[in-house]
Amino acid sequence: MRTRDRERLDAMVSRTLETFLIRIARFCLETRNGPSVPRLPPGMSCSEALRLAARLRSGAVRVPDSKVPPAQSAELLERSTELERMIRGSLGEAAQYPELYEDLENDHAAERKRRFVARFHRLKESAAAQGPDSPDAQRLRRLHRLRRKEGRRARRRRGGGSSVR
Repeated sequence: MRTRDRERLDAMVSRTLETFLIRIARFCLETRNGPSVPRLPPGMSCSEALRLAARLRSGAVRVPDSKVPPAQSAELLERSTELERMIRGSLGEAAQYPELYEDLENDHAAERKRRFVARFHRLKESAAAQGPDSPDAQRLRRLHRLRRKEGRRARRRRGGGSSVR
């Protein structure tokens, strides 16, 4: 990976980490004097939690524990929803890194292949001008073998030898 691509990826990672830490700090400041905020119950979506909080506030649903007021339960559900959305958003941003890294690696590999082919053709022209025993011609034969091993060129077999059918 190139230096500028690595720098771009590092800048993106640091920006995302910084925004995540700011979100966490803001959330902690908002809930500093209140009760600790639990995660949402398993299987409950954010929209379900918000609807339940609205029903708790309106009195349509009763709280099983009579010691906890419905408004406080609704507040906890709303805060849990905020926490869940913050975590999901940060995980979504972090999921972009492998894709970006892979794209940069693919671009770099394609550029290396283009350079190799261009160098191969330049060497081919200079070897033809200098003759078959020149150092350029030897280098050309070595590169030709490398290209064949990569699978870019299939080796043609000339007639003669036995073949299994």
